[in-house]
Amino acid sequence: MTNRQYRNRHLRDMERIRKLEMYEQVVTECRSLLSTPDEMSLKQHLIALSTVFERLNKAQRWIPVEEQLPEIGARVWAVDKRKPKVDCNEFLGHAVNGRPVWLKSSSMTHWMPLPEPPKEVEK
Repeated sequence: MTNRQYRNRHLRDMERIRKLEMYEQVVTECRSLLSTPDEMSLKQHLIALSTVFERLNKAQRWIPVEEQLPEIGARVWAVDKRKPKVDCNEFLGHAVNGRPVWLKSSSMTHWMPLPEPPKEVEK
């Protein structure tokens, strides 16, 4: 396996892990909402659940750089239009000409926040 194949496989695995962690969080939130006392009406439950799912969908969305840029110094997943691949990159700000500046390349088309780091495992 070449370094490139290994890196692409690693990125796919990291994306799968990120999605699984996200789904786990949603399932946990849904269970807690459904196990609350009967004080909440079914309508309130559905509104709360739809809010959770809306947040999940927003977190998984690739954001075009024309629409929004990350905060300066933020490390994100980014797509490079010159080399169609996903890579971890850091947004550095804007050049004098107003173009966005990234640590690894300035030809990024889309970005997505990195997932939260894993929680500490108890021994």
